[in-house]
Amino acid sequence: MIKDAAGSTVYSRGRSYYKSGMVLEWEEEEPGIVTGLVDGSGDWLYETEIDFRSGYLESSCTCPYDWSDVCKHAVALALEYLESVTGSEKEEIGVRVLSFFDRDESSDSFSWQYALDNIVGQPEAEQKSNYYRVIYRMSPTKEGQLRVELYKARIGKRGKGSENDYYYNPLSPSNFVRDKDKAILSLLSSGPYYYPIFVPHEVIDPLLRLLADEEYIFLGSSDKKPYIASSPIEANLILTEVEKAHKFEVSFQPEKINEFKDKLYVLGEDNPWLTDGISFFPLKTKMPGSALRSFLKKPHAIPEEHISLFMERYYDALLDKGALEIKSTRIKDVRDDISPRPVLHLE
Repeated sequence: MIKDAAGSTVYSRGRSYYKSGMVLEWEEEEPGIVTGLVDGSGDWLYETEIDFRSGYLESSCTCPYDWSDVCKHAVALALEYLESVTGSEKEEIGVRVLSFFDRDESSDSFSWQYALDNIVGQPEAEQKSNYYRVIYRMSPTKEGQLRVELYKARIGKRGKGSENDYYYNPLSPSNFVRDKDKAILSLLSSGPYYYPIFVPHEVIDPLLRLLADEEYIFLGSSDKKPYIASSPIEANLILTEVEKAHKFEVSFQPEKINEFKDKLYVLGEDNPWLTDGISFFPLKTKMPGSALRSFLKKPHAIPEEHISLFMERYYDALLDKGALEIKSTRIKDVRDDISPRPVLHLE
């Protein structure tokens, strides 16, 4: 477990430090958290902390090393600590890595957190500044698709971050993935897996809601962050009169948005979203996303000779669904001219 977290090179150096007695002192401050003082190069002493509560090794250290989650001083401290625990405790570490929440209440290490966590549930362990994260890069297409690319990035101890050159595979999650990441990745891998990922229409709504407050999400390859709103925009289909025809158009509320309709895309199907490529808004509408995309993409008009057909086949159904607003005086005249269908009564 320690070797997996540190990597073989750092683990080997840390093991040498441990065998050389470089861990000068250590203390288990609370179950799952150990702090210590580790001798370093020259006359330097480094304050090191390791944390097993999340089920894998996390660490922080005052040393200048900034290229992975775990430095050699953390490895040495972890090995020193494991050497001191009993065989039964080592077995428990191998299974759940010092499970902070499975300690016996009679144990001296039982803390007030255990009792409170039994009430509110186990919290997600707080991440330190030096850890890996999944980076989400998304970009909508004019065809109403949402493209997402995943990368792995390291957040350094000095607050620096570096994005690796390879993609992150959601089908092979790593131990640094948070519960929220797991929920997002499960949505992204809900369909056939190809790279880059084109998000299925049915999961765009839950995905964007999960990403709304995500810190590490960017637009395409840029450093710009998208704005994902929670308040919906209303979208209605309106039928208006034009010369010798009736025209359909999509109208948005607030009305200011209608000035930019040629720059807007609709994402999703049952619970569609509206975007200009930078901002994303949930839509409050009676129409599916595919219909909205069709009416936004090009104007649709009903020739005068087809009005009767429209009235008989679509008028009542659209009004019943609340999916159409009529702004035409001629429609009423046509409606009155339609003869009612004969009704057959059987006695």
